[in-house]
Formats: sequence, structure tokens, C-alpha cells
Amino acid sequence: MRQHPIGRIIEETPNHARWLGIGTLVIFGVMGAIFIIKYFPDNTICKTDFLAVYVMPNAIWHGDDISTKIDDLAKKYVGELNRKYFDFPSHHPPTLGLVLLPLAWFEYYTAQRIWYLCEIVFLLLTIRNLFLVAGVRLQWPWLILYTLAFAMINPSMGDLNLGQTTCFMVYLLSAMWLALKHNKDGLAGILWGISLMLKQLAWPLAFVLIVHKKYRTLLTACVCLLAGYLICGIIIGFPAIARYYFKTLPTLYEYHVNSPWNSALWAIGKRMTDGAYFESSNMPVFSLTPAFPNMKFLPVLPYIIPVTVLIFSLIQLIRHNDFDGSFALFSGLILLINPITWDYFYLFALIPLTRVVMTLYAKKFPYWETYLALFSFVTIAVNYAIWIELSILIENGTWFLKDTSKILHFHFFNYLFVYVPTLGAFILSFLAARPVEIPQRSVEKPPREE
Repeated sequence: MRQHPIGRIIEETPNHARWLGIGTLVIFGVMGAIFIIKYFPDNTICKTDFLAVYVMPNAIWHGDDISTKIDDLAKKYVGELNRKYFDFPSHHPPTLGLVLLPLAWFEYYTAQRIWYLCEIVFLLLTIRNLFLVAGVRLQWPWLILYTLAFAMINPSMGDLNLGQTTCFMVYLLSAMWLALKHNKDGLAGILWGISLMLKQLAWPLAFVLIVHKKYRTLLTACVCLLAGYLICGIIIGFPAIARYYFKTLPTLYEYHVNSPWNSALWAIGKRMTDGAYFESSNMPVFSLTPAFPNMKFLPVLPYIIPVTVLIFSLIQLIRHNDFDGSFALFSGLILLINPITWDYFYLFALIPLTRVVMTLYAKKFPYWETYLALFSFVTIAVNYAIWIELSILIENGTWFLKDTSKILHFHFFNYLFVYVPTLGAFILSFLAARPVEIPQRSVEKPPREE
């Protein structure tokens, strides 16, 4: 088997490889520390997406209509806004407001700081859990250094900078994975249920639980989710929840699916036949010409690609009786078969990445698999705006236009660069699913001091 240079360096010069790895980790760790300090929230609405997060627990706490526009709710809970932020309702489910209800007990700017620190802690705990899954117990200095380094990849930076909730959700899934490996099925169900209450993104994991007969986990999660909606319904009324899901959410989907920042596979088919048009107050107008405008009689086209990926994944799941590989694959599927995929969602790729690194190490870094893994990681880790800017360069012969009065017009095929991270997530997920015998490393607890 042909070996990648990384494998040869590790085998032939382990000390050089170790110091090279430490040096790289320290460099990115220092950069991560600078980023975290630089973007620590001040007394402005600097974490714009957190505004949409903050209004939901407040709406639940005060019993207000969750379908009210974010800016209107923000004026009530935050005060007068210096500009227009979101002229539409929050796309977060009402159960997110229940999980994050304590944020409603603080005024906005304090809550913004608290959540920023919480997300950093969740990222640290995610790194810890993933290393434990791999059989490695990191000491705290190393754990902090890894956390600071991984804070520099684009999904982490986007989540922290915008005030989103992805670090929390990935932590819950990493803890769920660890709990399932230790046969704590009930705890795993609670963790998955809380994740689904934040956003119903991790639903593909239901297939893994069914095939591997983790029925207790599945049932516990369903009970948690139903209990969450029952409590929300008692507080704000069940008609408000029904109105949100059957009226508000479909309207928000039609708006967000056309966003140039949405790299979901669902959007490919829709843009292929219908094109896209997107207006926002903080970026140029986005317009996309369809590739096949005369094929509108094919309403199923948007579903073909994600459904095909799902079917192929289910075949892999049934053929290979490997729980870790299945969990990693379907965690990656969160990025591939949901209708909306923002750049910070790619933080979910840390789960299949963990499995891929374990596989490569066990197989001594085979040539093509290692190159594919490196390619996938780079496409996800770099700034997502690069892929948009490449499309703009090809289409218009210039880089990103910051003048929000401009219209950015694209033809369908010139805009396919934005799906490079999606391709990376696809490759990473299916690399993680490949069956391989990985030696189990026992995690020993450090001895107690006398």
C-alpha cells in the first residue's frame, strides 16, 4: 500500500513530526486566542445572529407571539435599534427558547457576553469528548491549546462571531456519541433530544439508532422533544406553534433557501430550474440565472440529490455493522440533506473528521485517502467567503463588491464554487463510513494524589 508523506514522516522521524505538530498547534492557538479576545462582545449589537437567538427565550418567557419580526421583538426586549437587522421572524424553533430560557433573565448585552463564553466552553468540551472517543485523554493545557487552534477554523469563527448555537449542538452530539459508546442509552437520548429542541438538524441520526437497535435512546429523545413542545404550547398556546410551523417557517424557507450563503444540496436543484433572487440589508442583491429554465415541470428535482445521498448512506449503514462509522457518516449527513446549510454548520464535520483521523492512523495514512481527507478539511476550514468570491471573480472579473447597492448576477454553473465545502463534507463523511479495524485504546484516569 502506497503511504502518504505524512505517514512516512511520522514513522521515520517521529520527533520532527511531533515538534512540527506542536509548532503548528501553537501558532493556530495563539491566533485563536487573539481572535477570541478581539471579538469579545462589547455594548453594541456585535453578534447579529444572537439577536435572533435572544428574542426567542424572551418571547417564551413573556408569552409573546414567536412569529413576530425579530426587529420588533428586539425593540421590546433590547431597546431601540440603530439600524434594521432582521425584518422577518426568527427561524429558531420555539423549543430553543425553552432550552435557553435563562438568557431571558439577563439584559441583552450581558446575555451576549455570557453566551459567547458558553460557546467557547462548549467548543472545549466538544474537543475533549472527541479525543475521548478516540481513546485519548488530554491534559488541560493541551485541551485548551487544541480548543484555541480549532477556534480558528471558519465554522467556529462564524459561530462565535455571529453568536449562533452550533458549538452547543455539536457538543451535545459529541457527548451523545461518547454516551452511546459507554452504553448510556438514556443519557444519549436526553442529549440528542436537547439538540433537536435547539434545531431539528440532527434527525438523520434516527436511522443509526434504528438500525443499531438503540430504541431506548430514540424513545428518550422523542419524550424530551414532545415534553418541550408541550411546555411551549402551554406557555404561548398551541395555535401559535402551529402557525409558526405551517405559515411562518415555509415563508422563511423560501427566503433563506435563495441566500448565497446557503450551500445545501436542496438548493442545487431549485437553483438549476428556478434560479435565485435574494435581498438583504447588509450585502449586495444576489441574482442567479437557472441552468435549465424550461424544466420547471420537474418539481421533484430539488429533492433528487439529497434523497440519492440519503439512500446511498442507508445502504452503507445496513451493509456495514460499524456503529462509530455509521454515527460519523450520519453526523456528516446533517450538512448534506437538510434544506439549509450555513457556513457555521460545518462544525458538525468535526465528528466525521475524528473518525477519519482514527482510520488514517490505524491504516498508517494511505496515500489517496489522506489526500482526500486533507482536501476535505481545508475546504471546510477556510473562510467560506472565498468560494463566493471565486464565483464573483469568474462571473464579473472582480472580487467581492462591498457596495450593497450593487446587484451580483451569476449564471448557475459559475456559482458552483460555493458547493466546494459541501463536496468536502461529502467526502469526509463517506471516508468516515468505510469499515476498518481500529485498535481500541483504553482511556485511563490519572492517578489520584495522596
